[in-house]
Amino acid sequence: MPVPTTLGGTPEEPVPTDTMGEESKHRPKRKRGPRRRSKRPSSYTCLTEVRTSGIPGAGLGLWLLEDAHPGDRVAIYTGEPLTAEEADASDSAYLLLVHKNLVLDAADPSHDKGRYINCGRMAGRGINAAFGAARRTATCPRTGRPYVSVRATKNIKAGSEILVDYGPAYWAKGGFNTQGKRPHM
Repeated sequence: MPVPTTLGGTPEEPVPTDTMGEESKHRPKRKRGPRRRSKRPSSYTCLTEVRTSGIPGAGLGLWLLEDAHPGDRVAIYTGEPLTAEEADASDSAYLLLVHKNLVLDAADPSHDKGRYINCGRMAGRGINAAFGAARRTATCPRTGRPYVSVRATKNIKAGSEILVDYGPAYWAKGGFNTQGKRPHM
């Protein structure tokens, strides 16, 4: 008489490879719209406007005036370059950590509109953009200031607010670091 195994098979019968049941085998795939890659030049920045954010209490936000596709530059984040030490001494709420010893401070309202991009993470909103790969800086030919590109991570319709993820360090203390100041995004 064949001896049953713990998985329900016998030495003569192969043991099923899926031990979780048939229902887990064929999960329906999520339907997604087409993810068209942009045909725009990488130097093109989508048209945007600053207006009241859709996130209650967030103040102003940055909104798209035209559709954007994955990889499109939706904004640039410019700022005064600071060292990490200078940034730690700053009380600015507009600090972006580019790398270990370079922080962009966009506290001055004359900086580009990227300073108005809000974080969708804590508001439960979908993230639709991200700071450029490796947060490399370039120099704006118009202002001479360093900037980081903000690029769409998925298709974004005109009339949508641009939202990024500031990262867990920003929110670890409710949006403030241990000195009561906003940490670098």
